[in-house]
Amino acid sequence: MKALQLTAPKEFKAIEIEEPDHPGPGQALIRTSRMGICGTDVSCYLGKFPFFDYPRIPGHELGVEVVAVGEGVDNVKAGDR
Repeated sequence: MKALQLTAPKEFKAIEIEEPDHPGPGQALIRTSRMGICGTDVSCYLGKFPFFDYPRIPGHELGVEVVAVGEGVDNVKAGDR
């Protein structure tokens, strides 16, 4: 799958990353449908967030659907949004 990686302040690179086929124990596999941009993302893009290491795929405000859950996961199920 494709991802947009922030490689340095104000520098993005489109990359290919391996798509997981199943979640591990205690994990959920999700499909992202939407992603918001917040002030932290802007600060990271500008190089003004002190706890951000490059390169990294930014983003933490997501709209998702649970595709599958791993062993031991009981608080979400496939199909949850």
